[in-house]
Amino acid sequence: AVQAKLAQWQDLKFGMLIHWGIYAVPGIVESWSICSEDEDWIPRDSNMRYDEYKRWYWNLNKMFNPQQFDPDQWADAAKKAGMKYVVFTTKHHDGFAMYDTKFSDYSIAKGPFAGNPKADVAKYVFDAFRRQNMMVGAYFSKPDWHSQDYWWDRYATPDRHVNYKIANHPYRWNRYKDFVYNQINEITSNYGSIDILWLDGGWVRAPKEDIDMDRIAQKAHGDRQVRKLQDPGEDGARQAAVLPVGDLHALEQGLGLCAGRDVQDPERGAQHFGGGRGQRRQFAVGCRSDPAGPHRAGGGGAADHDRGVVTR
Repeated sequence: AVQAKLAQWQDLKFGMLIHWGIYAVPGIVESWSICSEDEDWIPRDSNMRYDEYKRWYWNLNKMFNPQQFDPDQWADAAKKAGMKYVVFTTKHHDGFAMYDTKFSDYSIAKGPFAGNPKADVAKYVFDAFRRQNMMVGAYFSKPDWHSQDYWWDRYATPDRHVNYKIANHPYRWNRYKDFVYNQINEITSNYGSIDILWLDGGWVRAPKEDIDMDRIAQKAHGDRQVRKLQDPGEDGARQAAVLPVGDLHALEQGLGLCAGRDVQDPERGAQHFGGGRGQRRQFAVGCRSDPAGPHRAGGGGAADHDRGVVTR
């Protein structure tokens, strides 16, 4: 069954990766502005002290109230563009869950949007794309910077990694492992058939940050033959994905998602997309809600975080 799903996925070729979360309120890069690494691709347009900035960012959940949320519009636009699948961000590194998790209060279903009939956002996104006969995937971040068991307030947060010595606090890390396992179990158990589980945060892996991927894979698919793909880079932000996914290349970088990035060369994208059957190549259009971005239907303005993100 796993191999059959893999063969089906690798021939879809064209799909959408949606980042949508509290970062849509000010229209900034997803999660990364609260990371203390001094990198050009991590913009933080603020004179606030780092601790003040983090406090401001965490509190964006109190303003995220997307009353015009319309996933059927997204799915319709994707279908008309010829897309065959969607990968939706259930949780990015900032820890804000875009589904109704029982293991954290930091979620779309527990803020000002809680009273909306579509408060369990991921469910309605998945259902909308399924109605268009498209395959659905769940993006999930292995690191959770909002969790006290990953970024513990007892210590500073100098980079993207867990900020305490796991060997000195094994009980805390074991609790975090259970937390990740339980949230992934929610996604794979409560939201119908998930065709791809995309686990981002490639630095969270053995031997330094071992979250027991074998346990996660076994639970997610109930099949010991499930395959795992991880980025070879030690600190690369690229994903570790539980297959079946094919050789999915998410062209998130270079699509105008972050300040200072050029738009992806269309010829390069077309060459990538044009791979024949069996080459296991995918073209994923990365999207997020950005008031200044061209990848959204409708007018500009900060209020557009209410709508989410679609393609033209």
